[in-house]
Amino acid sequence: MKQVCSSKDLYINSNYIKHHIGNNHFTGQQQIVEYLKQGKCIASAAGRAKDIFTGKTINEELTFMTDGKYEWRSDIAYYVEKYNLRLSKDFEDYVLKKRKN
Repeated sequence: MKQVCSSKDLYINSNYIKHHIGNNHFTGQQQIVEYLKQGKCIASAAGRAKDIFTGKTINEELTFMTDGKYEWRSDIAYYVEKYNLRLSKDFEDYVLKKRKN
């Protein structure tokens, strides 16, 4: 399976996330957030995710999700929604095309 974004890129190398967030909402953003939230849980972590910018706990259980083709951490949806995080063009196009069908 392909990763939407590697944990190393998002959580260890925080410069990655800083370079992929924006000040404005983007076309298809809400559809991508909804898609990420509706993935199938394949594993749960023992804790909760923390916002890498504020350090505050994100009010959700940290899980690892999949749609059968891609996998991602559940808190990716939080960053897309709150910080306008852009994911790979391939993934965004895949989700938006799938949501149209």
